[in-house]
Amino acid sequence: MPTFALSVFLMLLSLCEDLERLMNGFWWGSGTNGSSGICWMGWKKLCVQRSEGGLNFKSLHEFNLALLSKQGWRFLTNPNSLISKLFKAKYFPKGNSFDTQPGPNLNFIWRSVLAGKDILKSGCVVRIGFGDNTGIWDTSCLPDDQNPYVETSPPGALGDAIVSSLMNLNQFGWDEDLVHDIFSQRYVDLILKILGL
Repeated sequence: MPTFALSVFLMLLSLCEDLERLMNGFWWGSGTNGSSGICWMGWKKLCVQRSEGGLNFKSLHEFNLALLSKQGWRFLTNPNSLISKLFKAKYFPKGNSFDTQPGPNLNFIWRSVLAGKDILKSGCVVRIGFGDNTGIWDTSCLPDDQNPYVETSPPGALGDAIVSSLMNLNQFGWDEDLVHDIFSQRYVDLILKILGL
């Protein structure tokens, strides 16, 4: 299996299907007199987990997206690596790789990594911590599956404000008066649910 290529490049769906067809042919083989073997189970059923009656084979397209998501995770967790710095300078100088939208002149490798972004987003949660590196309006940090972003427009000069500016660090919690002053009740309820620090 071309694992390295799958972890760097988004393979065409037709190529994944052709490779799966070859693997299927290996498993079901051919008869002794040159005829095709018996397909005891469909490929989709083979890719189902064993606990659900399948054989836990990998769907190459899904495996490809999972490996590309892993590369995206490396961009998020290793921002000081050379490749992260290179792609950040070119494609997302003011944000993180989560916020990047596909543009017209993207490198094929970066476009491939972006293909796994939705999978990565579905399984990631931003940890606020002290809030020093987390923007208020550009980070998906609210505990809401439908819309984790604050959509209230920032008042005045607070467009680049970070989450730590909403915290009372002496008491290790939120500055509730400030949160009530800036946000609508929906966002106040969501923000106060987050356990910072």
